[in-house]
Amino acid sequence: MPSSAIATQLKPCPIYINGKPQNSRGETLIQHNPATGEPVAEIPLCTSEEVSAAIASAEAAFPRWSATPVLNRCRVLFHFHQLMEKHADELIALVTEENGKTREEARGSFQRGLECVEFACGVSSLMMGETVEHVGADVDGWSTRHCLRSLRRNHTVQLPSDGSALDVSGGDRLRQYFYSEAFGTRAPILSTFAGTRT
Repeated sequence: MPSSAIATQLKPCPIYINGKPQNSRGETLIQHNPATGEPVAEIPLCTSEEVSAAIASAEAAFPRWSATPVLNRCRVLFHFHQLMEKHADELIALVTEENGKTREEARGSFQRGLECVEFACGVSSLMMGETVEHVGADVDGWSTRHCLRSLRRNHTVQLPSDGSALDVSGGDRLRQYFYSEAFGTRAPILSTFAGTRT
């Protein structure tokens, strides 16, 4: 079957910049289920302009987000956690489809992700500083924690079909799924960009 015919049957994978979904103007890759070899989605390779726009959007949102009280940030994470639990079956199915894992393995991966969010929900205590009195003569010591800047994290994935490597921003379709479910177009800082071949 020609690749153009396959592409019309695949799940879309939009990118999100400044809280809005859009189609990338870059090239695309066909994502295959590693367990079956079946093509399941079309993954965009964003242009440098799209990556720059996503970074600029995150940087512009950063001052407002960093000024948001910690408890308000925790509420966002608790809402995210509730959505994860609500959509657990769909997310586990996506992990199976994207990674070729058995359902039980995918459930374990999902559970570890849920635990990471639970840990992050405790950010109010994690962000506490320290105070140590009398560390020296007439000297007290203290530390505070501050956000420095927004980050982008990539995962390198080995493509079984041709042996090349692909950098995929943490989450690809899973993160996009959560973004649209959790925030629609209202989230101030989450931006997604696909990877580039190395």
